[in-house]
Amino acid sequence: VAHGWHESNREPEEVIALFHSEISEAFECFRNHEMELTISEKGKPEGLPSEIADVAIRLLDIYGQYNVNPNPFCYDGSSKKYENRTISWWIYQFHDSLRTALEDPVSDVTFHFHDLNNLFGLLFIFCDKFDIDLMKNINIIHYYSILVVSPSFPSNSLIGNKSSNDPFLIANLPLK
Repeated sequence: VAHGWHESNREPEEVIALFHSEISEAFECFRNHEMELTISEKGKPEGLPSEIADVAIRLLDIYGQYNVNPNPFCYDGSSKKYENRTISWWIYQFHDSLRTALEDPVSDVTFHFHDLNNLFGLLFIFCDKFDIDLMKNINIIHYYSILVVSPSFPSNSLIGNKSSNDPFLIANLPLK
């Protein structure tokens, strides 16, 4: 809220709907074979890594709204048990974690944060399995958001130039 994402705190049902939307967009990227991060002609990050980063950003936003520290590693066991899972299985698990996060909230607690932590943990395992640098993609989306939301911000400090080797600079990403 304080950083311009939205004017006021969102209702839990709206938050969950937005999560589901981002997860469905990630699945569409898979179906369209958009597995790599690309940048549209307008500079928008696109592809599976971007959509997964959007899910993580929404998670961080909800943790911030409720002043809860994320614990993404609450899944027990190693990522080896997830090795042979399909993208469809992963998408189902992401959606199911959201379903249980809002299901029958306890007293005045709006979300079951254990289930959101499970989703966050699954995102990290998913990113490891599909070789997605989650933090890099979150940063790229952050830079893009600053450029779009605050065009007066000195964009040359974010976009950089092609001679730079900084992987976070939008100028160094493949155009679609």
